[in-house]
Amino acid sequence: MSEQLIYAMSTRTELRIEQFNDIFKKVSLPGELDKDETIDFDVRRHVIRALDALGYCEFDFDDRMVYMCPPAFVLLPTHGLPKAVLTGARSPRLMALLKEAVKKRIGKARMVLDTSRRNVATIPASVHVETADQQTLAEIANDLHIQCEIDQPAAWLLALCSAPVSEIERGLTFEQKGEPDWQRRVFDVSHLGFSKKADISNSGLSLAEYKHPVTQQRMHWLWKEGKVAGVQRDWGRYVILSHMQSQILLYDENTYALAAPLTLPLPCLMARALALCSGFPPVIEQTKIAAGAVPAGHKMQIYLNVTPDIATLVAEKLGQKLIACSLAVDEDEVIRD
Repeated sequence: MSEQLIYAMSTRTELRIEQFNDIFKKVSLPGELDKDETIDFDVRRHVIRALDALGYCEFDFDDRMVYMCPPAFVLLPTHGLPKAVLTGARSPRLMALLKEAVKKRIGKARMVLDTSRRNVATIPASVHVETADQQTLAEIANDLHIQCEIDQPAAWLLALCSAPVSEIERGLTFEQKGEPDWQRRVFDVSHLGFSKKADISNSGLSLAEYKHPVTQQRMHWLWKEGKVAGVQRDWGRYVILSHMQSQILLYDENTYALAAPLTLPLPCLMARALALCSGFPPVIEQTKIAAGAVPAGHKMQIYLNVTPDIATLVAEKLGQKLIACSLAVDEDEVIRD
């Protein structure tokens, strides 16, 4: 089941969002095609973010397009033997070729097809290849005719090239504008999410979400002293958090796990940097106690195998300070205090 979505998407280099929705519906609701079933929005949104973060494809919601990434081996930031994860478009033929290439190098390479029990069924299984040396990894990539980055972990490079939140804010152009008479929600830092009850600040900085009454498309404006600037949703939230000095990134130095609130998805490059530390989508768990500005009982996305240097760099770029916290998970699948 987990491969059907990526196999279907990979038959094209690009597809419209509506085509993705049709494919997702067929994979998620097998045997229900004749019924007027609706897509679970939360599950769909989680799958979209995971596919994008893991480098399978890129979603462009402005143009309502999905662009498949070419298949590639991406080096993971692990100690010991070189280990890479397969990203990009995937087909049954590519998987067969990979198994054959690894089999030819018994004793020098091994492939692990790994799924998480907490994973959404439609997210592809992570394919890892561990080799005796980097040259062997490059040879396997050559057999498959795919790209291979073996000089540095992609996670570090992605975090390094992402713009910091301060640069995002400096690039905004504020202008005098009237507020549209549309459905509105305002980002509420105390609840780490958008709320219909929150108001726009007259003196400080506020992030408002407006819903177009016809297209249902959402736009996001940052308000500052009566003036407004359009901003990308994910960056806008971290601009506000930085201004409020609200610390929401939890980090466990013992397990190399980094957690961010589920209601505060990371900007695209940051999410991809963290996901490509392990090659797995983030695990979704719940906090037991409050930490920093994160209240107890809040759902978190936990990224695995995030080394301290990458965790620190991501936090700095987001205007955050890491909060030391235990992110071990107990039998009830909640974060232990």
